[in-house]
Amino acid sequence: MNWLKQKSIKRRMLIVVLINGILIFGSVFVLSKAIERQNNDALLVNLAGRQRMLTQRIAKSSIALSTAFLDEAENKTMRSILIDSKHLYGETINMFMYGGTTEIGGIQVSAPPLATHNNHLKELYDVWLDYQKDIDIVIASPNQTNDEKMEFEEAIRDIISENEILLWKTDALVTLLQEDAESHINLVKKIMLGIVMLEIIVILFFTRSIDLVILNPFKRLFDALESVGRGERYFPKRHELYLEWIQTFQHISDMNGKLFSAKDELRRFNLELEDKVKTRTADLEDTIHKLETTYKKLLESEKQASLGALVAGVAHEVNTPLGVCLTGSTQLSDESEHFLTKIQNNQMTRADLVDYLKVSTDLINILVFNINRASDIIRSFKKIAIHQSTEIIEAFYLDEYLNDLWISLSHITKKYKTEFNNQLSHKIIYGDPGDYSQIFTNLIMNTFSHAYEIGDAVRIEIASTEDDNLLIISYKDYGRGIKAENLDKIFDPFYTTNRSGGGSGLGLNVIYQIITTKLGGEIKCISERGYFTEFLIKIGKYTEEYYEN
Repeated sequence: MNWLKQKSIKRRMLIVVLINGILIFGSVFVLSKAIERQNNDALLVNLAGRQRMLTQRIAKSSIALSTAFLDEAENKTMRSILIDSKHLYGETINMFMYGGTTEIGGIQVSAPPLATHNNHLKELYDVWLDYQKDIDIVIASPNQTNDEKMEFEEAIRDIISENEILLWKTDALVTLLQEDAESHINLVKKIMLGIVMLEIIVILFFTRSIDLVILNPFKRLFDALESVGRGERYFPKRHELYLEWIQTFQHISDMNGKLFSAKDELRRFNLELEDKVKTRTADLEDTIHKLETTYKKLLESEKQASLGALVAGVAHEVNTPLGVCLTGSTQLSDESEHFLTKIQNNQMTRADLVDYLKVSTDLINILVFNINRASDIIRSFKKIAIHQSTEIIEAFYLDEYLNDLWISLSHITKKYKTEFNNQLSHKIIYGDPGDYSQIFTNLIMNTFSHAYEIGDAVRIEIASTEDDNLLIISYKDYGRGIKAENLDKIFDPFYTTNRSGGGSGLGLNVIYQIITTKLGGEIKCISERGYFTEFLIKIGKYTEEYYEN
């Protein structure tokens, strides 16, 4: 019930796609039924036309048999034609009344019984019964006595008079069937027009949804990120309607608030430290304690800085699929207006309808794909952002968490030709996911900052094993490596070989502090200049039993 009450972007998009799928299926179903009905109407009209032709053939054959100019072979031929015509006419009228199968143009066709015009068909059938009796008299009288001859001549006269009645009733039946076919076509047109109107309404609703659910909130998100980037205090300006956006803007506000609190605290502490150094050098022990606290604040600031870079990168990555969605929805609206114009001008053809359905389906698939892509990016960012901004112990799969982290760093990795081999064991571990996020974010950032140049082919391998109640993780890249004389200093605070490039020297030190103090482990680095760099991490605090105790 909570899922139904909460407004969700994914649920709204799924509803739109489901409705559109139902309309497309309905269009195809109605179109197939219309084609089937038109084929049946055409078959009935052809059968009625064949009745008319057979009526004329029977009359001509009967008149020919009544003359004295036929030799024996011609007489036999005419009787054979008359017999075949009588049989075929009976088969045709039985198909109208009871349904069945017959041959037209060398092809076997079948039709159900005619469900309408029963009175007219019964009158035609009654005339046919009398007509059939006269035909039988003509067929059965090759050598006639005087009485039989009189009966034969009377049958000929009846055939001629009844022929006109059959022709008139057959023509009336053809007219009725043609009117039926026309009414069926008009009904299908009305149904298809209704479906098209519903499709247009769905498209307009979808376009409005894109603006309301995606584009407008993203404009507010970009404004929020620009405000945070300028170092301003951020407060949400309006209440968002959808759960995903509510959580996103709330997390940005919370992270921004924590960053400002840390800055204010650091500023205040520095002022106090300066005053105490100037006025009381005797309070050396207290000063050392405050310096340690300042160092912890710097480490926290380093974490917040990496999170800020992550926020900016995610905003840039999400912009591409949203641009595709805007272009696709605009084209879909144009196609719909063009198609509606054809309908209003009575210029719609079956090919137009099929083309429109195909184009609209392709565009909707593109929109759904790019919306899901943006959703995946936001989901990965949200998970990483929450864990970096809060401290909580939970169970999670490290390999899956690392994949989400890699997606969140795509704004950096896409500048290189990357090969990322995540060979971590698919096993639940326990701890604060934010610690692992900080460790691997810094390692990956170090790889791209120090081991490679933009455009290089990057290869990173991460694997894990367990040994003697320790989780052993290997992080390895095949970049330029580290000089042997620097290996002993890389974990020292403020040590960096990239000071001119903006390096703070705290990245690896943050990793060292997390592993040794919070995770009960150790880290060491192995490197060969020009070939590879490998960090071996041993973690002791990763099982449920440890955190229960």
